[in-house]
Amino acid sequence: MIVTVKVPKVGDSTARVLVVDWLVAAGEHVDAGADMVVIETDKTELAVPSPLSGRVVEILAAPESEIDVGAPLCRLDTGDGTQ
Repeated sequence: MIVTVKVPKVGDSTARVLVVDWLVAAGEHVDAGADMVVIETDKTELAVPSPLSGRVVEILAAPESEIDVGAPLCRLDTGDGTQ
C-alpha cells in the first residue's frame, strides 16, 4: 500500500515548517519509528519519524522549502500489495 506521510502538528500555533534535511533517500527502506526528516518551526528543530515500515517511493518536500502543517512530505510503499 502506498501511504502519504504528512507534516505532523507541532504545536498549537505553528502553521508552517521549514524542511531542514532528509535522513533517508527515495528507494531506501525505513523502519516504523525511525527518523526520516528534520523540520524546523519558529522555536525548534525536530525529527519526524516514519509512521510505518516501508520503502520511500517519493520525497515530496525539498530541503529548505517552507510547507504547511498537514502538507505531504513523502510517500511510502508498505509492501502489503494493496494501493
